[in-house]
Amino acid sequence: MQNLTLLFLGATMLGTPEQARVTVAEDGLGTFIERRDDPVVAFAPQPLVASSTFRDFVRLPAETSCSWLFCFVPMKNNTGYYRDRFIGARIDVEATHDGQTWHAKAIQSDGTRLTWGPVTYYSYWNGYTNCFVGSWALCGTLKATIWFYTASQCVMPTGNWAWEFFDDGQLFAAGQHDFRPSLPPRTVTLFNQGASPWGTDAHDSTCATYDAEGTVITSYCGPPPLPPPPSARRWQIREKGCYLTAAAEMLSYHRVNTNPRELNEWLTNNNGYTTAGDVRPSGLVRFASTRNVNLVFDGRSTGAALRNSLCRRGPVIIQPRSTHWATATGFTSDAMTDAILADPDGGTERSFGEAARRGLSPGETAIPLESAEAREFSRPAPGVYYDHSGLFIILHSPVHAVVTDPLRRRVGFDVASGKRFSEIPKAGPNPEGDYQISHSARGTPGDTGCPATASESVGGVGSVLLQPKQAAAA
Repeated sequence: MQNLTLLFLGATMLGTPEQARVTVAEDGLGTFIERRDDPVVAFAPQPLVASSTFRDFVRLPAETSCSWLFCFVPMKNNTGYYRDRFIGARIDVEATHDGQTWHAKAIQSDGTRLTWGPVTYYSYWNGYTNCFVGSWALCGTLKATIWFYTASQCVMPTGNWAWEFFDDGQLFAAGQHDFRPSLPPRTVTLFNQGASPWGTDAHDSTCATYDAEGTVITSYCGPPPLPPPPSARRWQIREKGCYLTAAAEMLSYHRVNTNPRELNEWLTNNNGYTTAGDVRPSGLVRFASTRNVNLVFDGRSTGAALRNSLCRRGPVIIQPRSTHWATATGFTSDAMTDAILADPDGGTERSFGEAARRGLSPGETAIPLESAEAREFSRPAPGVYYDHSGLFIILHSPVHAVVTDPLRRRVGFDVASGKRFSEIPKAGPNPEGDYQISHSARGTPGDTGCPATASESVGGVGSVLLQPKQAAAA
């Protein structure tokens, strides 16, 4: 399979702006070329001094919702992360003669070899001058930046990658970068459940009492500031708030700015806890929505699924011992036998194995990583509408659309008839012109704290009609 080559931003650009989106061929590899700052010149047949240099390694973080090539960022310390959507490299080139080519190779940590290119320079090509040609063409310049990249999220081996870059088949640069099985540093905020000011706050609406043998019994006693019953006291966040604090850590990754105190107060006042004082996953989803963040509870899993869970969804709330929860953010090594945790116990980063053995109380057991209980949350990928009861369509202008649902109701503008339709309830263009079609029926969470798995929708087949926008009546 020939690798896809994308060329963009030249004095003459052959193609559409959609080329600037990160796109790959069936083999998962892509090449992108952009013009470097220089004046447009006529073809100069005299030999020039060769000028091909390595610029940097780049990555497209999953933490951004942007899917454009311009959202790539340089790797810090030559390090990528296995949740990154794409990783790659950039070289700066200057053409010196007809037929000049550039390509790149990489050897992954497992020995797999990848090859990009070639990109070829032609002084004249299809009526244009000074063209860099691959699957697309950039013309009118002698200088370009070539990007070599590959889809990487969850599909590429972690470890060291070794790259080589070639000009007319001759090696001119080589370099290496690391590809780590973890989230990028400082993307999850560490919280200490026992720290001031929230450590001594009442946790949820439950109280602790003791039976004749001194065993602690948890019972519902109403939300604060109601006083607890005689001989009872309220649980505090420093005692019971490990899951709450881990949830605040998880939310920080998804750009929900909060802390254990604020989150606890909101959950207490908005049915975010069960009567036993456990956090409802649906409560976290609802809290995120108050911050205009569209969070999804993806369900329960175990540590055996942690590799895919982390790289596809982000941080995972996990249980290293029977009475404790923390937030998994990656693995300690490429072997992926031990996880890295943002641990509410002290608000520090430590390994799963260390957290599992730390301060075991009588009757408490350490849990092996593979069998540890886990809770998964995520934000939908760019281009996917988060509300499962609706549809979100993005069309790149200039275009008009008519959307027809299974009941033959329509929304949009029909160029042929000049009619505008708004027959689908709660559907229409958003301020940016994209169409959003939603349905109001939702599932309802139960008292177990598990999210709804059912939702209502209208069955059948609809359609989307696309028409050139410039043909529409003014």
